[in-house]
Amino acid sequence: MAKLTPDEKTLHYFAFRFVLSQEASAFVLVAYLVLMHMDEFEEWRLQDMIEDVEENLKGRVDITSVDVDVKRSFRQKLMDELTGRRAKSE
Repeated sequence: MAKLTPDEKTLHYFAFRFVLSQEASAFVLVAYLVLMHMDEFEEWRLQDMIEDVEENLKGRVDITSVDVDVKRSFRQKLMDELTGRRAKSE
């Protein structure tokens, strides 16, 4: 798979931010694209996405359990990636 250009990484992030407030079906598609290229994103960007998901889930009453599960799963995969990177650098 070809590496993402800086512009493509930015577009992936913008798409992620847009679908964060959408239904799970839209979020899953963009999350899949991000996860396919997760190793190309800088640590600070992965951390931003983790925080974005946490903020999105905080205090929401209009969100389904499926949406919560999908977003938590995505967040966990990003956290696992960061943990793995940090373990390698030590």
